[in-house]
Amino acid sequence: MAMEQKKDRVEYPRGEIEIIAPGEDTRRRNPFDFDGASAQRTYTFQTKLSGFLGLVFAAMIASALFVFVAGFLAVVVTIAVAVVAGFVLRNKLRRWLGR
Repeated sequence: MAMEQKKDRVEYPRGEIEIIAPGEDTRRRNPFDFDGASAQRTYTFQTKLSGFLGLVFAAMIASALFVFVAGFLAVVVTIAVAVVAGFVLRNKLRRWLGR
């Protein structure tokens, strides 16, 4: 009984499978298609989530780049403020000490 239930639960691919003859070019629909080659046959697999996953990865990369640039600018601004504050403090101390 348990073996019959396992046999009934066969999962089939939900994407689009395109078999291309040797020597023909693959038709790329978008940059998230997956190409594989075996025994002089080319297979192109495209899942329904490929476009969504590509969008998620692009958003993650864009946000990481934004965070990196923002952090870099924060460090540069902090150093600039510290240098200016140091010069202002030095000039005030010189005036107070009479030099």
